[in-house]
Amino acid sequence: MTGAAEVFLDVKLADASWLYRFYLNQEKKILATSSVILFLFLWELMGGVLSAYNPIPFLRINPMFMSAPSLIWNAAVQLFGSGEIWNDLKVSGIEFAIFSFASG
Repeated sequence: MTGAAEVFLDVKLADASWLYRFYLNQEKKILATSSVILFLFLWELMGGVLSAYNPIPFLRINPMFMSAPSLIWNAAVQLFGSGEIWNDLKVSGIEFAIFSFASG
């Protein structure tokens, strides 16, 4: 019975469109990418520029408590563009290396 079912599935897959076959071959990548995009969109909706358009008032979060991905990206571009971040990254790297070495 399972052999017949497998043949049926193979025939069905062979008759499937190229888009469905592409989806089956790339299913994990597609689901992972769409999950990350959905997470970032909801995060932006709750705490970012889009929060004014959020239809659910209790999901609007004060920017003082949580930032949004767009605001974080803009701050990163500004810090890397001005070069301010390099000294901070160097100090953090040194502290991390010392702590890692000391803790064994």
